[in-house]
Amino acid sequence: MSIDHSQCKSPFPYTMDDLKATWNTGMALSAICYGVLLLLGFMCICALASTRSQERRRTRIGLTVYVLVTSIVATVAEAYDVAVTTSGVLDKECARSGLMPPNPYAGDI
Repeated sequence: MSIDHSQCKSPFPYTMDDLKATWNTGMALSAICYGVLLLLGFMCICALASTRSQERRRTRIGLTVYVLVTSIVATVAEAYDVAVTTSGVLDKECARSGLMPPNPYAGDI
């Protein structure tokens, strides 16, 4: 998808290939960390479920809810990261070659 050159910026001192590789690397590292978070969350849920003591039932429920909410928020954040990176950076190209599309995230690159 080509966008108007008035919205594009110069990637100086980098090339567009360098910037796309950087965005891909960031997305891959984010996905690895997301996988680790899901694994740890699953292990926490299993450990909390295997404890059958009635003394700390409220604590177990609270920790289970915390782990589930953290996993859900991380899933939404990872989906957003993948969607923005692929549609906002990798799929868009400026009409003039050598320019980069505007940053899809808040702030400057």
